[in-house]
Amino acid sequence: MPGTRWPERFEPAHLPPILIASLAVCSFWSTAGVEFCAALLLVLSLALHWRRMFWFPIPLLIWVAYVLGVIASILFSPFSENGLSTFNKLWHSGLFLVGLTLAPTVRELDIVSRAFTYSAAVATGLAIVMYMTDQSAYATSLVMGLTTFSSLLAVAGMTSLLQFLRTDHRNRIRQMGELLVCIAISTGVLFTARLAAAAALVVGSGFVLLRMRPAFIPYWAAMLLVIFALSPEALLIKLSWVVGGGQTDRYVLWNGGLNLLWELPPFGFGPGSFPKILPAQVLSGFSYKPPASWHNDFLQMTIESGWITAVLYSCGVGAVNLLTMKRALSHSSGTERSSAVMGAGLLGVLTLIACADSVVSTAVLGVVWWLVLGAVTGYIMRKDGT
Repeated sequence: MPGTRWPERFEPAHLPPILIASLAVCSFWSTAGVEFCAALLLVLSLALHWRRMFWFPIPLLIWVAYVLGVIASILFSPFSENGLSTFNKLWHSGLFLVGLTLAPTVRELDIVSRAFTYSAAVATGLAIVMYMTDQSAYATSLVMGLTTFSSLLAVAGMTSLLQFLRTDHRNRIRQMGELLVCIAISTGVLFTARLAAAAALVVGSGFVLLRMRPAFIPYWAAMLLVIFALSPEALLIKLSWVVGGGQTDRYVLWNGGLNLLWELPPFGFGPGSFPKILPAQVLSGFSYKPPASWHNDFLQMTIESGWITAVLYSCGVGAVNLLTMKRALSHSSGTERSSAVMGAGLLGVLTLIACADSVVSTAVLGVVWWLVLGAVTGYIMRKDGT
């Protein structure tokens, strides 16, 4: 069949998709591997496609303003304790430019999606085995923290669902395989017992199914209920507490953070200022161990970098989400709808997670975030929408 083989003549332009696929495989196994692939991808893509950046002047200007705002917060804020660490992660934002210049083919998207979801399925399998053999209280990763693992699994779960929906229904074996991968990853999300990741996956998958296959929603809901019934007791306890109106540590944390906004310096309190400025009454109000960050990227951006940087960043992310959602809702069928729903679903899940956990400041999630945000921004900015 035409288009099913790798090109016989290798060219440098073929490297970015290969590096993204390699990055996707490494995401659940090696932070160093992810950052190595991301660094190569950034250098290579900018060398090959730097002119494409100027096709998108508004996103480029917002990105430049964001970077300058973060640098200003490092240099001029009163409590910038982790300036070097922030500089070390700031280069991740350059992957926004990489995503912006990408124009992947359908086949390249399939390869990257499968690399990501199959790697996630294997990591999920190992995590569930550890949980079932009483080696851990939840499904945990061997190489990353629980919050990062659950958030990354939620993104992989959305990717696998989209992959299943995009698979040709005439190929029953392949379609069934994609569905099994999707079920496995969704099980992993719930078995981590993290409400934020589980809620993001439920909301995101509901939107995707409503746009692409509404008849499948009852089956999907029934499957999630069965998985929920089998999941760790901690998940049910957390959900019951929240539904019953119980005050969570995140509420205490966010309320304390919001109270600090009235005394915010021009460039924020600075990266790493969290332990220095957290009020003592907030610290004493936690039910569990004190957190290490604000657990909300938008609140953290405001407190650390100031209003100007936070407003630019938040408005930019919000605009991309809204425009992608609008495009997903405006097309009734065809490849255009599939692409729009894929962008809206992936970016939407990441944005929901960023509202309840740290994404940008986390190595692996930060890389995924900037790549997806850039790719979706480039997609909606192109006039032909392809």
